[in-house]
Formats: sequence, C-alpha cells, structure tokens
Amino acid sequence: GTWRALRAALLLAVVLAAGVGLGVALDRAWLRPAPPAAPTRPEIAGRWVRVDKGTPMVFNPDGTFEDVGVFTISEGGKVLSRDERPDVGQWRWADAERIELVSRFWGRMQVRVVLSGDSLKLLGDGGGVWEYRR
Repeated sequence: GTWRALRAALLLAVVLAAGVGLGVALDRAWLRPAPPAAPTRPEIAGRWVRVDKGTPMVFNPDGTFEDVGVFTISEGGKVLSRDERPDVGQWRWADAERIELVSRFWGRMQVRVVLSGDSLKLLGDGGGVWEYRR
C-alpha cells in the first residue's frame, strides 16, 4: 500500500518535472518570437576635429562630450575677434540615426549622424551642418 502510493507520487513528480522542462525548452526554442535585432549605430566615440574651425570635439564612451565653441566678430570679410570657449555636455542615442546633445552651448538638440570613414557630419533639423574629421 504505502510503497505503491509513494512510487506513484514519485513517478507523477518526475513526469511533471519533465513536462515543465519540455515546456520551457519549447517556449525558448519555437514559441516565443525572437526579439528584434538592435539597430546598428555608427561608432562615434573618440576625438574629432571640426573641418571649418579646426576645434576638437570629443565623444566619450560614457556619454559625455567635450567641445570648443568658436565665436568670431567679422567686418568686411576680415575677422576682428575670435573667442574659443570650452563646453562640456552629455550625449546619447535618441534612435538608430540621431543623437541628442545637451550642454550650455548646444542646449538640448537632436542631430542626425552621418559617418563615412573618417568623416562625421552632424545634421540639424534647421539645416545646420557640422562636419568633423578624425
């Protein structure tokens, strides 16, 4: 009597455990859809130099950046005054093509990233284009 009931309970526990294991395996292998692939993002971390002003822009992997803002006063095509001011801020990917920059000079701005070899272009919604080289 008791031995037979114990044996039946043990057999039931083994069958239930096997069913749970098989259910988990099926869920992982076939039933659950695969998550969408993460969008590939260009690698922009590193030091860049602005083409038109020769000033550095450094995107750090930790989400911070360092930039140099250049302010000029010109008259008749002649530069009367040039003032360089360092700026630091934060950057993050807003989506697969755009980063958000937050700093004193940039404010809060999203720009599209176009990377081609050693050339980086940041394209603003208002038509602004900032071009950099490694």
